Amino acid sequence: MKPSARLLKILATASLPRDVVAFHATTLARIIRRPFKGFEIGTQVLSWNDEHFYVRHTFRSMADPTRPIATAYLTVRFGSDSETPAAMVRAATGDDVIPPLLDNATRAKFGMRALPTSLSPVAAH
Repeated sequence: MKPSARLLKILATASLPRDVVAFHATTLARIIRRPFKGFEIGTQVLSWNDEHFYVRHTFRSMADPTRPIATAYLTVRFGSDSETPAAMVRAATGDDVIPPLLDNATRAKFGMRALPTSLSPVAAH
């Protein structure tokens, strides 16, 4: 299903975060065209760094909750500039938690550089 020109214009002119606009337009068109169909959103914090949480939202149809209809990867910042994600996790859990390491496929979804796949030094030419 191809998104309509009207939907693309709305996405281009709306004051939405870059991550939301980057959400796959065809899937978004499918959700918007069925506005009264029930769905649920599952949210998972995948990791965090000094500035952001890396979050995955999974949209599932209430008719078939085993099959996701859309997935969005968002970079999220909560609180004030002085509150870091690590401090927020510490306040929530009572412990200093090491953030989970994102695999390279997931890092790419957030526009992050890939991690090295080898620990051997690169030979200088």
